[in-house]
Amino acid sequence: MLNSATKLGLCLLGALVVGQGYSLGYPQDEGNLTLGGGSGHPAEEVNIPLYLMLAKDQSVVRVQVTFEYPTGSFDFNKIEPSALAKKNSVSIEVTKSQNETENLPTTLTVEIDAPEGGSLPSGMLALLFFKISEDAKPGIMPLPVVNLHASGINESSTERLIGNKGSIIIYEPGTAPVFACFFYLH
Repeated sequence: MLNSATKLGLCLLGALVVGQGYSLGYPQDEGNLTLGGGSGHPAEEVNIPLYLMLAKDQSVVRVQVTFEYPTGSFDFNKIEPSALAKKNSVSIEVTKSQNETENLPTTLTVEIDAPEGGSLPSGMLALLFFKISEDAKPGIMPLPVVNLHASGINESSTERLIGNKGSIIIYEPGTAPVFACFFYLH
């Protein structure tokens, strides 16, 4: 019989093995920018990873991406560059445009720039931190990509990237999420 630590280790190992095909950068026709997901209860902070995965032979020096999120459910707090971004001297700036009315989304524009003469690396570039409001309703809140532009080595060149939306799951107060390992359950 396997103990809890062994089960967890097998689950993480399985996730690592399955995830390696994508993270090793096997050839892709197009690069993509992905905002991950996170979850929490009202009044908690949630961090969401921002990934850039470039296609083989694709070189990008600047990315500008705009996401939307529902005004009132949660709010953007800060962004922190990842270790990969810091190692590669990547510059990351954020602009928030908050709407005054609750029925219009708030927009968040993230500008990511490579250092002079360099290009952006593939991998996790940043963590975005959001604070869930105290009166947020439980559910899945999407973070859709509404605008995405990537510049190549030449200032006039545009590189094609696919934008993948993220989400924040807001749990009912007083409940705990149930975690299950896909690999262990089969």
